[in-house]
Parts: sequence; structure tokens; C-alpha cells
Amino acid sequence: MLSDKKKKRYIQGILLGVIALISFSFLFIYAKQDNKKTPVGISSIENKLYLESKHTNIEKKSSKEDTKKEKQEEVTSDKQSNKVPDKQNPSEDKKEEKPKQETSTQKPQTNKEETPVKQPEIQTVTFSIDMKNILDHKGEVDSRFQNFIPADGVLVAPVSVEIQDGDTVYDLLSRVCAQQGIPLDASNGYVKYINNIGEFDAGKSSGWLYAVNGTVCTISSTQYKVKAGDVIEWRYTVKVGDI
Repeated sequence: MLSDKKKKRYIQGILLGVIALISFSFLFIYAKQDNKKTPVGISSIENKLYLESKHTNIEKKSSKEDTKKEKQEEVTSDKQSNKVPDKQNPSEDKKEEKPKQETSTQKPQTNKEETPVKQPEIQTVTFSIDMKNILDHKGEVDSRFQNFIPADGVLVAPVSVEIQDGDTVYDLLSRVCAQQGIPLDASNGYVKYINNIGEFDAGKSSGWLYAVNGTVCTISSTQYKVKAGDVIEWRYTVKVGDI
């Protein structure tokens, strides 16, 4: 007969064996079922490849469609460019609008004869200055002034002088002397010197007088108004009555 200790050990060994057997059977069954499943890593890679290939196919399809559209558009544009333009009506080209000749019924205007505007006539007088009377009395003149006496005694030969409205004898004398550079000294129309030859240079009665139309005038030269055609003479007198 076995002892109690041995019995216990024997029973424990049987139990351990049964437990081990059951564990190995469960492990075997689990391993067999797990082999049928696809590993997680492999399935994710395949899914990714599938998605990428699908996306690539879509892109290829869309690019093919775009290429096809572009070709169609090129063909259409070529057809439009190769179209023969509509023939223009040759009669329209040949037509030329001829300018219409305007026919005027109006008679050509004739320039009316314009009446010429009358220009005012230039009014003149004859003017002269001489000291011929002094030639016979030249020795009486101060030697400083003898060079101012012309050889023939004519200082200004008779010349035509244009006159203006209201001119006086003195105005003409002043104008002519200024034009010809002849020195003149006068006061209130009374002439003292002409060309540096003046009163009392050839005697007590000597001096300058003027005559209009051959008549010696006694009024001031600033008061005598001239008129066209007058003959005005300025003369140097030595003795009464020598002009």
C-alpha cells in the first residue's frame, strides 16, 4: 500500500499533466487560427499600394482625357484657320465713289473797283540860310569866328522842307539846324546866333532877320505860321536895307 505522501504526489503529477495537456491544446488551436489571418504590417502595405495604383490610374486617365481634349481643340482651331474667307463681292471692289462735281449756279463774283483812299498831300516850303552880306565886312568880324563864315556865304542852300500843321518859322529853323548840325542860339523866337555868327559881330546894326515870300517880317518867328508853298529865307544883315 502506498503512503499518503506518495498518493498526494501522484495525484499532483496527474493534475499537472492534465493542465499541461490542456494548455498545449489551447495553444495549438490558437496558433492554427492565427495563421489564417493576414499580418497587420502586410495588409497595410498592400492597401497603400492598392490606393497608390488606383490614384495613378486615375491621374493617367485624366491626363489622357486632357490630351484628347487638347488634340480636339487643335484640330478645331486648324479647321477654323484653314477656312477660306468669304469671297467679297468683286463689284464692290470695283466700285469707286466718284466725287460729285458741284455745279454752282452762282455767277463768279467780280471784284468791285475800290475807290483808293486819298493820301494827304505832303505840304512843303522852300527854306534857306545865308550870310552873303557879311562877306564884304568879314574884316569886322572877330578873327575867332571868321572860320564859321562859308566861302560863298551860303549856310543852307534853298531846300524843300516838309511842314506840319501849325508849324512856325522858328519851328522850321530849329528843325533844319538840328538835322544839319548847325549851332543855334535863340530866345523867345529872337535869334542871337546861327553857326556861331550873331548880332553885332559885323557892326552895330548887324544881326539875323527872316523874310517870307520876299518880305522882311518884323513879328517874332514863333508867331508866324507858315503855309505850303512859302519861301522862307534867313539872312544876316550888316546895314539897314541890304536885304
